[in-house]
Amino acid sequence: MTPQRQESRADKAVRGVGHLLLGRAASKSISFVFLVVFVRLLSPAELAVLPMYQAAAAAGIILFAFGIPVTLMREIPRLRATDPVAMQSLLFTGFTMVTTGILVTALLAWLFREPIQALFLRNIGSDTTYLLIVLGMIAGGWSDLMGFVIKSLQEYRSLAFYNATYELLPKCLGLPGYYLGGIDGLLTGFFIGGLLCNLGYTLRFREFIFGIRRFHPVRGLLAQSWPFYLERYLFYFRSYGDVLIISSLLDPVSLAAFYVAKRLYQLLILLSRSIQDVILPSISELLGKGIEAATRGYARAALLVPVALIPVGTLSAALSYAFLDITGGKIYAATATVTTALFCMVAVLDCVVGVQTRALLVLGKNTDRLKTTVFQFAVYFPLLYLFIYLGGIAGAPVAQGIAFMLTSVYAKHLIRRLTSYMPEGYLTWKVFIASTIGALALAGLQYYHYSFALLPVYLFLSTLLVLAVLWALHTEDDFHRFHAALPRGLKKYAERYRARSQHCEADKAP
Repeated sequence: MTPQRQESRADKAVRGVGHLLLGRAASKSISFVFLVVFVRLLSPAELAVLPMYQAAAAAGIILFAFGIPVTLMREIPRLRATDPVAMQSLLFTGFTMVTTGILVTALLAWLFREPIQALFLRNIGSDTTYLLIVLGMIAGGWSDLMGFVIKSLQEYRSLAFYNATYELLPKCLGLPGYYLGGIDGLLTGFFIGGLLCNLGYTLRFREFIFGIRRFHPVRGLLAQSWPFYLERYLFYFRSYGDVLIISSLLDPVSLAAFYVAKRLYQLLILLSRSIQDVILPSISELLGKGIEAATRGYARAALLVPVALIPVGTLSAALSYAFLDITGGKIYAATATVTTALFCMVAVLDCVVGVQTRALLVLGKNTDRLKTTVFQFAVYFPLLYLFIYLGGIAGAPVAQGIAFMLTSVYAKHLIRRLTSYMPEGYLTWKVFIASTIGALALAGLQYYHYSFALLPVYLFLSTLLVLAVLWALHTEDDFHRFHAALPRGLKKYAERYRARSQHCEADKAP
């Protein structure tokens, strides 16, 4: 593959990130308004139902998916270019098997409702509320599957619209539902909105999913997908284990505070997920041209992602109190600021590890990413229970952050063994130092004089400080390495910035 061709693929990936990020940013901005309304409208006991609904919705795809969704994302980009018939057969088989499994899972959740309620949903006494949570499993599982299908097809613009629609339509229907029927009306609106969105996009991609109604060899499919089956359980408990443990150990008020505290983290990882959703199929496509091309693609992502996300995470951590004050008022700001700030830093680690594990999924064996996931779970879950038991809701991001850091070290070891890739330079640490200084300045300004009106000014000044410190710390090698990693479409901006900076330095010279 020529360098120009590699750059065009990188530009395609950047455009994919751009489409996903713009769509998610727009939907999250509107969703934030709904969040403020829900937090201020619902009582803590009612608000505590929402994280349980979300946890149940995410569980719908786990039990009988057999790792097939991840296999679709791994295999479809390659088959679409080499064997379109096999691609459509695989999509039809995977979609049929997984949707059937989602329905069976929901049925079992209803049949075994008494032990489930006793363990996790003690504050939910209404059978109607529980039924709506079970129906949410169907909508949520179907949504997860559609996300994998659209990502595997690399239809990033459609994925951006789908994510935005699924984010907003349930809330648009849920708010009037609350006024009509309380918390049950809210959940009914969530379910109907999710169902309509899923139906619409299933019809949108019906030519891919149902174009060839012929089953792919199921035994061969399961042989490929089984390592991802256990992995899906581990990912679920990594994402929702904190909600389940808090609901078991603490009261609904603490769960409500935790739900609000984690919202800024959820906003931050829209950037993280936008990057991760593009990296796997992009590296998979590059692998068709050889392991060296795929490794170079990973190396570029491994450099650019931390440089982009570290300043965002650290500055957001410094804005935690303001975010909670805007969202839920002084009550939540007083109890959840530390938890929110810690989660902001975890969001950075989430994306770094996500890039590494997606690279392992493509570059290594099916079991390589499973090894990292098992390792992370083995570290995370015991720490999660211990830290929540000892320190309340703030223990959750601490446990997750430790698990991410150790997992990153292990994933780097596996990638080095597969590709001989070694990280170069200290640019990431320089970005971290500069970002930390800027975040401390931002927090100090708020401590000195806290004002909503001045927050944009404080953020602007802190961002300038980050750039100034980074400029003082960087070297020529740092710039050239960063410039070489940029996609072609962004190189020209870096070149213009560098040229202006050098011209200014020349004018200052005696």
